[in-house]
Amino acid sequence: LTYIMTNGLSAKFIPLNYFMNILYALIQNLMPPLFYMFNGSIIRKRFDSKENFSSHYAVAIPYMIEAVLIMSTPITHVVLYIKPDGSYERGIGLFLIFLIAIYYFALGIRLVIVQKENMKPLQKVCAVFYASVVIISFIIQYLDTDLFVAQFAIALAMIFIFITLKNPLEFIDPSTKVFNRDGS
Repeated sequence: LTYIMTNGLSAKFIPLNYFMNILYALIQNLMPPLFYMFNGSIIRKRFDSKENFSSHYAVAIPYMIEAVLIMSTPITHVVLYIKPDGSYERGIGLFLIFLIAIYYFALGIRLVIVQKENMKPLQKVCAVFYASVVIISFIIQYLDTDLFVAQFAIALAMIFIFITLKNPLEFIDPSTKVFNRDGS
């Protein structure tokens, strides 16, 4: 929908175009903090304990900054600007949003490195693979705004993670060839 709005109907429906771009940006930029929390769940780090309360700020505040920048963009044009002819132009705040995304991936990788003894080797590979694919796609998307590769790369990386960490074939009972109690 964002592609259609950007390339087809944008001049006619600028408020709708802003809405679609804001929605896309909010969802896309939720992936890096979720990556960090996913890595924490792999090592069974508790995100609700009082001892980790200060780390909540390190996770929540950057996304709140992103959300405010993104949602205020129709007025401030900080993240993006849609011209009256419907063309799309990046704002200076987009660079900050990409830096925040890299910050979350760095936190996630740091968590993997610090807690490596609590992770299986395959889990470490998955976490590093996911971060690498997504960071590369974010850089490509930052360099060329016409390419929407970040969500595609995230989807591919998540499929890889699902297949390797939660292999559905592991839940099939070898004698009956149906799902066992663990897989149902």
